[in-house]
Amino acid sequence: MELVASSCEKNFGIPVVKMLQKEGRSVQKELDRSQRMESARHSFNVVKNFHLPEKRDVIVVLDDVSTTGATIRSCVEIVEQTIALPVVGLCITMD
Repeated sequence: MELVASSCEKNFGIPVVKMLQKEGRSVQKELDRSQRMESARHSFNVVKNFHLPEKRDVIVVLDDVSTTGATIRSCVEIVEQTIALPVVGLCITMD
């Protein structure tokens, strides 16, 4: 995802900020739907001291693959609770 994000920043001038970090090492593809939903709720934390650009209207959360949508949903919820801006999730591939 870092390559996609840096390409968006370089080619389109979209600022990229790493706001979330993954906790633990759970591999989602090995879990069933209910396990994925539960795992995703506890898998991410907000990075300390992240800096948002001054000019911003919406935050886009990027994810590489979506099977159940648990990860992107969880990440969007965390970001929404952290900042007072609209947040959308964008997934590159559906499985």
